[in-house]
Amino acid sequence: MGENGMGKSLEDCPQWRRLRCAAMKAPPGYEVFDAKGKKQIATGKFGVPLKLKQGQYLFKLKWQGIDCSQIFWINTAGRTSITLDASELERRVRDKGK
Repeated sequence: MGENGMGKSLEDCPQWRRLRCAAMKAPPGYEVFDAKGKKQIATGKFGVPLKLKQGQYLFKLKWQGIDCSQIFWINTAGRTSITLDASELERRVRDKGK
């Protein structure tokens, strides 16, 4: 593993992680369900804003055969954003192949 000139692994460098994430193909989209995961509320694409009412939701996506989900909240008078950690998806895909 290379180093970033300060004796740290490139994996520990935020710029390196962002570069790797940008180089990976993003999943085609995602789904938003109610908090129990029963009723689909919306679908979306990364980078395109989606308006949701206040409440608790379940974020789901499937990428290279890996299912991912995360509970999140929408609060009034605020803005919520979800950041996809592509390096975590990449790790899960690698682990699946073992």
